[in-house]
Amino acid sequence: MAYLSKLRQTLPARHPDYPASTLEFTLSQPASPSRSEVGAEAKPPNKGGDGVSRARTRLRTPLPTDHPDYHASSLDLIPWEREQKRALLKEGTLLEPLAPGDRAIKAEVCVNLDENGTIVDAHELVKIYPSTLERLYHCAKLSAIKPCPSSKCLVTKELLLQHLRGRSTWCTSLLEWMVQCLACYFTSLILRYDEAAPPKANISLAIFRCAKIPVYGGKVETADIDVLPDSLIYDMVEWIAHVDADFDRPPRRRAIRDQISNFMPPDIVYEDDFNKAMEKAEAVGICKNRLWNLISCCPRQWRDLPALLSLIDQNDKQRAYLFKQTENLDLPAQPISSAGARPSDSYTHEACTSDLCHFSSMDSTRVAQRHKCSETERQSCPLIQFPPTNNTSLDRLIWNHTVEPSAQNSDVLTYKPVLSAGNYIAISHVWSDGTGAGTQGRGLMNNCLFQFFCNIAQDLDSDGLWWDAVSIPTDPKRRAQALRNMHLNFSLAKHTVVHDEYLLRIPWRDDGTPCLALVLSPWFTRGWTAVELLASKSVKVLFGDPDDENGPPVIKDLETDVLATFPTCSLGHIAASFIVRRLWTLTSELDRTFSDLMRILRTRSNSWPRDRVVVAALLAGIKPEVDAVNMQARVMQQIITSYHTVSASILIHGAPTITEHGPLSWCPSNLFSGDPTTLSTKFLSWDQLFGIDPDTGALDGIFSACALSSVDPEMLEPISMHPAVRRKLDSAFIHKEKHLLLSGATSQKFCLVVRAMGLRRPPSRAIECEWVGVVLSEVADASLWTGAISIRIGTQIAVRDAEAAYNTAEELLRCYCAEDDVDTDLEDEAVVAEMRRLLRVSPRSHQQ
Repeated sequence: MAYLSKLRQTLPARHPDYPASTLEFTLSQPASPSRSEVGAEAKPPNKGGDGVSRARTRLRTPLPTDHPDYHASSLDLIPWEREQKRALLKEGTLLEPLAPGDRAIKAEVCVNLDENGTIVDAHELVKIYPSTLERLYHCAKLSAIKPCPSSKCLVTKELLLQHLRGRSTWCTSLLEWMVQCLACYFTSLILRYDEAAPPKANISLAIFRCAKIPVYGGKVETADIDVLPDSLIYDMVEWIAHVDADFDRPPRRRAIRDQISNFMPPDIVYEDDFNKAMEKAEAVGICKNRLWNLISCCPRQWRDLPALLSLIDQNDKQRAYLFKQTENLDLPAQPISSAGARPSDSYTHEACTSDLCHFSSMDSTRVAQRHKCSETERQSCPLIQFPPTNNTSLDRLIWNHTVEPSAQNSDVLTYKPVLSAGNYIAISHVWSDGTGAGTQGRGLMNNCLFQFFCNIAQDLDSDGLWWDAVSIPTDPKRRAQALRNMHLNFSLAKHTVVHDEYLLRIPWRDDGTPCLALVLSPWFTRGWTAVELLASKSVKVLFGDPDDENGPPVIKDLETDVLATFPTCSLGHIAASFIVRRLWTLTSELDRTFSDLMRILRTRSNSWPRDRVVVAALLAGIKPEVDAVNMQARVMQQIITSYHTVSASILIHGAPTITEHGPLSWCPSNLFSGDPTTLSTKFLSWDQLFGIDPDTGALDGIFSACALSSVDPEMLEPISMHPAVRRKLDSAFIHKEKHLLLSGATSQKFCLVVRAMGLRRPPSRAIECEWVGVVLSEVADASLWTGAISIRIGTQIAVRDAEAAYNTAEELLRCYCAEDDVDTDLEDEAVVAEMRRLLRVSPRSHQQ
C-alpha cells in the first residue's frame, strides 16, 4: 500500500512529510530534556550525540500537579518524547476531509462504506511501530474515515456519545475518530448493509490489535507511553469487540473472541473508576457477595464494574433506591408487595462480605407464602388445597386454570390437576421471596398467588402452568426422580416465566437497567434457576409497570427486550447481557469448557448441599446418577469425564480430595461447593490444559519434575490449612524417596507434590502418580529439574504394586527418561530409513 510504503522510507528530518512519530525520528533524537526543562515548553532536541542510546533513555521525573500536561493516570511523567507521541492523538483531527461532492451526493448514504472491500491490516503497523499511540495514529490514517453527514449515522453517533462515561483526558482526536468509526460501523450492522461492502472491512480488528500494550522483557510496563490516559478509550475497544462477537458475521466472530481472550487493558487506568464504582454500590445498597460474584462472571473481571454500575443514575434517587437489596422474611407482618413498592429496610445486606452473603444458604422452605392481593382482601383470601398425586410418569404435572370450591369447607378450595402434553408455562422463581410451598401445610396455597400465575399463563396464551411448589411430588423417592428430570419441565414448556420480587419493584425502562437488575437479582444467584434458564428455549421476565405501580406486571422477552440486541446499547448493558448469554449457552459444544461450569457454580448457592452436585451435573448437560451408592463421587466423575480438558489451576488447592487413591485422587471434595477463591489462583506463567481420561477422570499433562529427596524441605511451604492435607504432606516429606515435585515451569512458585506409582506404557507413556498436595517452592537450582515429563495424576495402580515395582521416585524418573532416549533413537533411525527409501540412496553412498 502506498501509505505503508511511504512510512517505511527514511526521510530527512527537515522533509515536509517527515512525521514526528516515525522510527527514524525516534532513533535520531538526542537525550530527553533535563530535570530543569521538565514542565517548561517542549522544544525539539539539539542534534548530535549517540541518538540511539539517548532515545532509549526515559526520564522519570514527576511533573508538578498544577502543570497543564499533568494527569494522574499518566503517572505524572511526560518527557519530551512522550509529549510528541501523545500530540498525535490529541491535536487536530484524524478524520479524512470530505470530498467536494460527499455532503451533497451522499447525504443519506454513509460516506465510509467501502465498496472495494479494503482491508485495514494492523500486522504491518505492529511490525513498524513499537508504541501503541503510534499504531493507533497510523491505523486511523490508513482507515481514511471521514466525518459522515448521513442522518442515520448521525443518530447512531449521538447515541454513542450519550453512552460514553465522561470524555477522554487528552486523546481527543483519537476519541473523535473512534466515535465516527463506530457510528458508521454500527449503523451498517443495524441496517444490514451489503456484507461485501461494510465500512473498512477489518478496521475493528485492527483497532483491537493496535491498542494492545507492547510487552518488554516479558512484562507490561503500564508506566510507559503506551498507556492511554483513561479507561474510556479501552472501554470503546471492548465495545467494538463485543459488537463484533455478537452482531457481526459468524466467520469473524471466532477471530474476535480469540483477540478478546488475549487482550487485557492496564489496571492503572481503571483503578480510580473501580473505587468509585465500589463506593456507588455501597451507597445504593448492593450485597458485596453478589457484587463480587457478578464481577467474577464479567469478561474483563473487575474492570467491567464501572461500566455496569454506570447504568444506575444516582441523580435519579428514587430509581437508584429500587436497586437496594433487601430480604423480606417476615411476610405476614410486612406490607403487601406490589410493582414499584419500596424495599423494606428490615433485612439489608450491609453485613455481607465479599465471600459471604448471610442470606444465601438460608432454609427458604420455612419462608411464609406471599399474598398478591391487597391488604384489605387478605383476610378473605381463601386457600387452595392441592391433592397429593400418585401419578407415576411425573414428566409434566401441569395444572389448569379452573378452581372448584370444596363442598366441605367454603374457605378452602379443592383443585383437580390436569396433565398436559404441552402449551404451558414453567415458573422460575426463588422460594425466599414467598413463592414457595410456604408454611401453611402440605398442598395449601394462597388463592391470590396461584391466580397471579394463572393470569400470566393466560396472557401468554398457555393452557396451564408448571410450578415446583405444587408440581413436584412429596414422596421422597418420586421427589428425587422429579428433581433429576426437573430441567425437562422447562425445556418442554412454551415459555419459562422468571418471577422475582426484586425485579417486580423495578419499573420497566428500555435503557439497560432491567438487564443489570436481572444479574443482581436473587433469582440470578441460585443454582436451580441457572439450570432452569439453561434448559429454556423461550424466557419471559416480569417487571414492574412504569405506568401503574399497583397494576399487573409487564412481561418482557429476555432475548429481544431485556438483553442488548443493538450495537448502540451501552457497554454496561452489553456486559450484563454477555453474562446472561454465557450461562444460557453453557452446554453449547462449540464453547463448552469446565472453567465456565466452575465459574457459574462458584457464583450460585443452594439451600441444600446435596442439590449442588445435581445442579452441577444438569449444568454440564448430563443426567446425574442420584441413586448410586456413593452418589457424590460418582456424579462428580460423570461431570469431569464429560469434558475433554481442564485448566491446570484446578490442581492448585488445599482441600481434601474425594478419594485417597484412584483416578480422582486429585479432585477436591469442595470442587462444586468451595468458596470462589479456592480454585481461582492462576498457575502463574503456565497456562497448560490437562487432558481428561474419558473413562476414569484421571488428568494427563506435561511437567518439569524432580525427586523430592533432592530438595531441601526448608525450601518448600505447604499450601493448606486442613489437617488431613497437612498430614499427607508431612508424610510425603518423611518418605521423600517415594515422591516427585512437579512444576509447570522451572520458575514456577506453586508446585505439586505427588507420589510416583509406576510407568504407563506406550502409546500413552507417562509416569502415573497420586496427588498429595501443593507447596510454595523456593527451589532456584534449575539443574534439579527434568523437563517435558508426561504425568498422569490419578492412577489405578495399587500402593503395594507400586512399592514392589520401583524402589524410589528418582529411579522411576530415570527409567522414564531412559525409555524416552530409546524412543528418540528409534524415531531417528526410522526417519533415516524412510529418507533412504525415498531418496533411494544406499547406506554406503550415504556415508560418502
